[in-house]
Amino acid sequence: MVPYHTGDLNGRVVLDAFSSPWGVCTNTSVNVGAELVIQPGNVIRFCRDTGLFVNGTLTVNAFPTSRVYFL
Repeated sequence: MVPYHTGDLNGRVVLDAFSSPWGVCTNTSVNVGAELVIQPGNVIRFCRDTGLFVNGTLTVNAFPTSRVYFL
């Protein structure tokens, strides 16, 4: 896991598949008015006892041939 996102997300954040897998090792929030976009082919790995809280917009772009995995 190379990239890590931690804490609160503001504005527009795009997780591209080229940088996947993504690691989330602290509770992370998509704040009101923010947008998290996850592109096809991504893998998001969560450390134990962590989560993603969405108060803004979560967009997951996936297809049957190019899925997104939350592990």
